[in-house]
Amino acid sequence: MTTKTHFNVSVIENIPVIKLADSKFVDRLMIQETQDELIEYIQIGKPERLVISFEGVKSISSEFITTLLRCNEYVRSVEGDLILSCMSPVVRMAFQVTNLDGNVLRIHNSVINAIDSFRS
Repeated sequence: MTTKTHFNVSVIENIPVIKLADSKFVDRLMIQETQDELIEYIQIGKPERLVISFEGVKSISSEFITTLLRCNEYVRSVEGDLILSCMSPVVRMAFQVTNLDGNVLRIHNSVINAIDSFRS
């Protein structure tokens, strides 16, 4: 498992799974640090498939949603696929209200569902 300041990475069935380590993504400095770590991880690893787990995340800001859109662009730039998972209803609502859920970003209820969707 790889540990960064704001997330941990494990590998399940050869797919990297990023588990966000913080419960609230509303502080501008923390969001910037998380974005920098995520983008660095994606640029170095160039994952073809990637899951980001929101397990334990209670709130996010629109700025953090922008971070995830950037991550999605970086993953797609290397012909990859990003799936978000394990969102609380409150966090998921932020993606639904912005019309990103299912339209721009793929979101699954669990890490296992996300991994299984790569096979379909």
